[in-house]
Amino acid sequence: MIRVIRGSEPEYLSSKYVRSVKESAKKFHSSSRNSQIRWKVDTTVFRYFEVFDGLQRQFNGKCAYCESFLGINSPATVDHFRPIRGSLGLNGDFSSEHYWWYAYEWKNLYLSCALCSQTKGNRFPVDGSRCRPSTPIDKNSESILIIDPCGEGNPGDHLMFGEDGRVQSLSREGELTIEIFGLNRIALCDQRSHELKRFYENAVLHFSIDFESVLKNALGNGNSYLQMKYQAYAKWMSDPNYYLKRVPIVNGTKFDLRAEELRKVFVPTLRKYDWKPTPSLPRNWLNISEREDKTVEAQPLEVARFVERIEIRGFKSIKELNINFSGSNADGSSWKIFLGENGVGKTSLLQALALTLSGPNVATDLALNPKSLINENSKNASVRVYLSGDKIPIDLDINSQGFFSNSTFSGLEVYGYGAVRLLGVENSSSDTRAQRIANLFYATKYISGISDWLLGVDESKFNQVVRALRDILPNASTGLFVRKMKRVIYVDRGAEISLENLSDGYQTTIAMLVHLMRGLLDRWPTLDVAEGIVLIDEIGVHMHPQWKMRIVSNLREAFPRVQFVVTTHDPLCLRGIKNNEVEVIERREDGYVWRRPNLPDIESLRIDQILMSEHFGLSSTLEPTMEAAMKEYQLLMSKRTLSQDEQASLNQLREKINSASLFSRSRRERLAMQFIDEYLAAESLNHKEQDLSNMREITKKKIADIIGAKREKS
Repeated sequence: MIRVIRGSEPEYLSSKYVRSVKESAKKFHSSSRNSQIRWKVDTTVFRYFEVFDGLQRQFNGKCAYCESFLGINSPATVDHFRPIRGSLGLNGDFSSEHYWWYAYEWKNLYLSCALCSQTKGNRFPVDGSRCRPSTPIDKNSESILIIDPCGEGNPGDHLMFGEDGRVQSLSREGELTIEIFGLNRIALCDQRSHELKRFYENAVLHFSIDFESVLKNALGNGNSYLQMKYQAYAKWMSDPNYYLKRVPIVNGTKFDLRAEELRKVFVPTLRKYDWKPTPSLPRNWLNISEREDKTVEAQPLEVARFVERIEIRGFKSIKELNINFSGSNADGSSWKIFLGENGVGKTSLLQALALTLSGPNVATDLALNPKSLINENSKNASVRVYLSGDKIPIDLDINSQGFFSNSTFSGLEVYGYGAVRLLGVENSSSDTRAQRIANLFYATKYISGISDWLLGVDESKFNQVVRALRDILPNASTGLFVRKMKRVIYVDRGAEISLENLSDGYQTTIAMLVHLMRGLLDRWPTLDVAEGIVLIDEIGVHMHPQWKMRIVSNLREAFPRVQFVVTTHDPLCLRGIKNNEVEVIERREDGYVWRRPNLPDIESLRIDQILMSEHFGLSSTLEPTMEAAMKEYQLLMSKRTLSQDEQASLNQLREKINSASLFSRSRRERLAMQFIDEYLAAESLNHKEQDLSNMREITKKKIADIIGAKREKS
């Protein structure tokens, strides 16, 4: 993190439209009639070209907090430094009144990577009281306890970077900043360490040729991880011998440099550009792993934690499977949706995740037989889950004697729902960890106590639940939920209907959602800040197609800080899913489950295209006999040699498929389709990524040659 001096505010933020948006927000928050209506933030303001481009230039295309470059692999998001839907402080204290009035203020908009924004969430601790709501904010309004990249101080006075890429604190603010933004994420530390090594090598290779240019390029604002590099060069200036020890060998060449020789070039260059050491840095600052840990202790703060990776061995039908969950989206949300044929292990994956995060005692409370969870070809099963914010993964080992883990409980709120989720009528006042995932393991486990809880909960929580239901349920945005005569009633345009008399689709979804919100609101003050892991098998059950197409987007809006891991067989449920949130798992001929790589971008495909893409693997959307013909055709195409009868069958199948217009009508495009079919046939028998990559390139070349030949003739 480096200090960034704010530029001028984009004119658009003073436009008539933005002024009207601000006025609408003010009216909403000053009215008491909106208790069952959710405030809608106009995100188009932040995405407007002048605003987003201004932030890109302001922060040089880097995350304001971790200094990582932003792009395709790390999408940029607009983060509100002061959260706008309520603010969490130390020890879990929460203010619902802060800081909505800063939603569209230029000085509260920061360019961020999705992971920093997601990890930060609504956390914004202050020392003492917060500023008065709806009032202008300056440096004297409140004393914030995290580092502001656009503040007056130097972040280097609070943060100390090591050669291993890790950062440690030099102050209370530094410690809280590291925790709140997750600045010691494993992948981030690896990137920093690699970058520092590169600069060592470049400095050695070019120090006697054009050392000044090397430093100018290395320390220019357009570079990543500048705070770490500032500190490294400051150390080198004060101790050139330390620099010489870093890279005695580069690319196999040993450099025999002397300190006095280095100092003649090194020190004047650093002084010329005023790159001074940070006064508070200890002499051995780079040797973090070797020195005594002097991390500054801060007050308790609950750190955001999300699933980053799962590794499964011998669990039910899964012999071996590794899935990465990283790669959050620009909006900071965290979803993962699994596709695959029946029996491939999607439900097993959800169950493995649920048991590992809930702790071994939960498996016992659910009366699960450990032997039933072990693959028939294995003696034991194991699951390892990596969480953001945790240095050590959670391990669950299962053998015939029981369940064993290195953690009694992950501390996460975990909820699991199976494909059959029914609303029970009996009262249930308890809400244990086992009950929260029981429906994922037993279809007969009803989701009970919903009506009684809704009738007894206080008005504030009841209205929060209603706001979420209005966002999620179709055609519910115009109605209200009321408590009347010991029943929960939905009222819309004069018509009244009780919760128990709603349709099955409404009942099953409401049962799941209210059960989830009941648990979240027991721990968190609002749903806007609530965090947890929700596992849903067959997310689109009992939903109309129009509802299926909106369910993901609606859940994102209602639960912005919750990580959802779900399965589906319905392409309609993929609407609202981002490109990096889909996984297709398949079973190979050897029985192992694998994740299909190189999926096409889901956001750019129509529903029929999704069905015929790698996501669902249909050859067509025609009737089953044509589908069978396509499978037989691909099987014959995959063979290296064909008998006379097989060749005749292949010709007949090709003619049949061509007559159905599954192939193009022109000869050129039919040849291209043939090459593609050859690749698809070979792909079905080969699961090595390098081999598939080579085959793809060969197929592309064949198609390019056809297109080139056509152009030459024309």
